[in-house]
Amino acid sequence: MTEVDYKLKDISEERLADGSQNIKEHWSPVTSSTMKFSIYVPDLKTPDEKLDTLFFLAGLGSNEKDFLVPTKFQQYACQYRFIVVGPDTSPSKDLHFNFY
Repeated sequence: MTEVDYKLKDISEERLADGSQNIKEHWSPVTSSTMKFSIYVPDLKTPDEKLDTLFFLAGLGSNEKDFLVPTKFQQYACQYRFIVVGPDTSPSKDLHFNFY
């Protein structure tokens, strides 16, 4: 049996609008594939500041990057003090869905 690496891997990191935009990757045993997600974290104003988290589910066929550029949400996340997580909602091209 092959050992699976479940560790979170950094794919990219970029400074945007007084915060950090990251793309992360991990192995999912549920989808039997690598999953990615984006996460934007505004710079903390104090070391013990707590921030709410918004999970943006883009929909079937979208990926972790679809929400990043067109919305420019980072400025609002900084202003209103919240973290934004955008998972890849189409993790495997091998999964087939029949909604009928």
